[in-house]
Amino acid sequence: MGKKRRSKISKSTIFAIILSVIVIAGTYLVLIIPSTLKNRLPGVAVILPQRTSYTPSVSCKGVIGYSELDEITLEIPVVLSQLLVARGDRVDAGQVVATIDKDRTIAVISELYGSEGFESGELYTMLKKAGDRITAADSGVIYDIARKGEIIMQGDSIAEIGRSEKLSMTAVVPERSISKVGAGQRVEISAEATSEEIIGKVVSVSSLASKLNNGRTEETVVEVEIAIESDARELRSGYTASGKILTGLETSILTLPYSAICQDDKGEYVFILSGGRAHKHYIKTGTELSESTEVYGIEDTAFVIGNPDGLTDGMLVKTEEAEE
Repeated sequence: MGKKRRSKISKSTIFAIILSVIVIAGTYLVLIIPSTLKNRLPGVAVILPQRTSYTPSVSCKGVIGYSELDEITLEIPVVLSQLLVARGDRVDAGQVVATIDKDRTIAVISELYGSEGFESGELYTMLKKAGDRITAADSGVIYDIARKGEIIMQGDSIAEIGRSEKLSMTAVVPERSISKVGAGQRVEISAEATSEEIIGKVVSVSSLASKLNNGRTEETVVEVEIAIESDARELRSGYTASGKILTGLETSILTLPYSAICQDDKGEYVFILSGGRAHKHYIKTGTELSESTEVYGIEDTAFVIGNPDGLTDGMLVKTEEAEE
């Protein structure tokens, strides 16, 4: 029997097979490696600088009170027998607020001026004219009133009535900001006790400064008087309030959220996305708002990275959807 002949694979065929495997593997690696690398890149959210309307202002804090108080006084000493109102009560013009204890009043006047001169003199005539009731000359709110049984000397205040349409705010402004404040400026006022929109106007700025203890620190402040101009029906004397004194005209500024801004020894900077990389870009900041700050040295079309933590200049990144 003859021997079976084995088929031989040529070297060229083996090379062709190996080359095909390399090409196929290479093609696979070309397709898979960029995707793998991309998955490992840090994800960034891109935001645009925003145009924000802004009006320059100075903050202040203070207390609501009456800009005008009408005092009830008499030209003779009196003793009050009964109080018909209390602090905070609203009264009308002509309303009785207290009564006079005539017997005790006569005794006090006689002791002060002598009984002989009293009965035939001017004081007796005044007492008869005063009667036994004390009335309010104007409508308003009782701000202060004397005590029952108290001896009130002539000319002293028996009661003080504040007119609600004459409310004002006595506020303080830090000395660093007082140069921007002047009479006639509009003030937006808010009080915790009411949700009303309250508008005022700066009436005067004190020529003196004073020290204000603020916890462990001491601050130099200047007092500012603000007239309440809006019809704030819920506002009461004694309320604490805060105000925003408008010191300039409304303007438009370019802003970024604080979270997008970093800082190093050279200054403040942001990362801008360009060509798939995070590029470091130095900026200047200005007016600080509640959640953002004014920025200079950047275009409003720049793709700013809103979550820059961990990034370095020139780093490859992938984009993600910005959070609402």
